[in-house]
Amino acid sequence: MADPETTRMSSEPSKENLGLVANGSSGPWEFSVNETIAGAERWFAQIVGPSVSISFEIPSPNIVGEAVRFLAPPHDQTPELVPSARGHGGLLISKDPGVPVSLVRDDEHPDRCFLMVGQDDSPTVRYCFAGEDLVNLVEVLRQADQDII
Repeated sequence: MADPETTRMSSEPSKENLGLVANGSSGPWEFSVNETIAGAERWFAQIVGPSVSISFEIPSPNIVGEAVRFLAPPHDQTPELVPSARGHGGLLISKDPGVPVSLVRDDEHPDRCFLMVGQDDSPTVRYCFAGEDLVNLVEVLRQADQDII
């Protein structure tokens, strides 16, 4: 039975067969990357947590490593890895320009970021990762990135 409080968005094709490329799990959070096993090469990411489940197409599995570098705490980053657009800038992680999915660092609290679905000026969904949830998100992405490498 589906959780009525869970937000779901998907551009994942229901009729395409998918194969697991990478995954990670930390605390209540899970992350996976799947690819089509027939037809055009396409990749899909899925983030599942206690109150959200979101699936969306990604441009390539390499976006996972970019997300890890983008979300790493500033003290963990070398100057060449620090994103030029901190705070209100974000990292687009989806492929579909009609329904953009991006990660946005908070410019007030270093242990907080947002997963935004929709246009920056009027997102459809703005999910906050803070504290332990952000630590878990970075960890699941790191685990998946290890599978991709």
